Amino acid sequence: MHNIKGTDSRSRSDLPGRLSIYLMTKKKNNNMVWVQVKNPQQQRPKKQQQVKKQAPRQYSGGPKKQPQLMAATNAPLALAIERSKKSKPKPAITSRLSPCATRYASALCDPEGTPVGACVPWGFPIPSFKAKGFTRIQMVCGTTGFGFALFSAATASDAQAVLVTSATSVGGGSTVLNSVTNLANALPADLPYAAASFGANSISSRTVSMIGKIRYAGTEANRNGTIYGYEHPQHAALGGLTGNAISTSNKCYSARPNMDGSWSSVIWSGPSVPTETDFGTTTAFNNTAGVMVLMVYGTAGDKYDVEYYTHVEYTGGATQNTPSTGKAESDPEGYAHVIETIKGFTISTPFVSEMASTVYKAAVSGVKSFAVETLKSSISPTLRTGVNTRLLI
Repeated sequence: MHNIKGTDSRSRSDLPGRLSIYLMTKKKNNNMVWVQVKNPQQQRPKKQQQVKKQAPRQYSGGPKKQPQLMAATNAPLALAIERSKKSKPKPAITSRLSPCATRYASALCDPEGTPVGACVPWGFPIPSFKAKGFTRIQMVCGTTGFGFALFSAATASDAQAVLVTSATSVGGGSTVLNSVTNLANALPADLPYAAASFGANSISSRTVSMIGKIRYAGTEANRNGTIYGYEHPQHAALGGLTGNAISTSNKCYSARPNMDGSWSSVIWSGPSVPTETDFGTTTAFNNTAGVMVLMVYGTAGDKYDVEYYTHVEYTGGATQNTPSTGKAESDPEGYAHVIETIKGFTISTPFVSEMASTVYKAAVSGVKSFAVETLKSSISPTLRTGVNTRLLI
């Protein structure tokens, strides 16, 4: 039984502002033990937590540490750090290239190394079949020590692609090329369609790119003479000109035959007239008119290996049933950018293999390309290194 004590030696005044109730619980050593119970209606105010102030650190004279910011959780900071790591600014984006325009730039700069599949990014985007042609022949300097290899834009497998002199050819530098005797020719036999297919099957074609090249094939002791390379600016027939007239042109280059057996070349710099970007018939694009030439002023009997590569696009007729036929993409802006770049490099000189890497980088570096990474397999391996292509995936 608990007894409530109304009075005690502990006065209520000992606990001002508080109602105290003392409950007797038990005796302990004949002394009363009292328990103070707080009034539940009157709570003691909570004590405020005191924050211990730390004295500021004294600067000891050593290097001050900068505050560390978490870039992983700060997107603007991460972007700023990433930009600061790049010492060289990216070139300004001036144009954009479609996959077709990117392959076109590769095919124009390196017809030999570019895989099959190049197209001209101009015109109405209709399905087209892409092919790559090749032929090889040997050119020999004639009885006067003059020789040449004349290259034309052949798109049929039985059309003349290369016309060369032989050991019995008669004619010199002052002779019109078409008047030199005993010439030999080579055909791009691996192209898919012969000339007869164009009319019978309503097939049309256009040249994407081509290259002609020669290299000295004789002994080192007999290596002599001078090589001249030329592409007609308007792609007119060169057969009506003499070797001397061609060699004195300001767009003709000259070089000694390479002693290491490397090639001398001349590359088609792209269309020069509107009809060359259109799909034409065999009579328009498969004649014997040579538009590029490599000439040699040497010694009678000097031998040179000759190679010819071309990329061709076909449309109409049987090409529509070819599994590998794809659309002829139209990219006027990309086409203009590529052609403008190449023509700018070839104002006063023919387009040669030594220029290919520089010209290709100028054509595609700093432009925005719609090509994805897999497009690299469609570009010449010799042109991929060092190209700063901005890919928009």
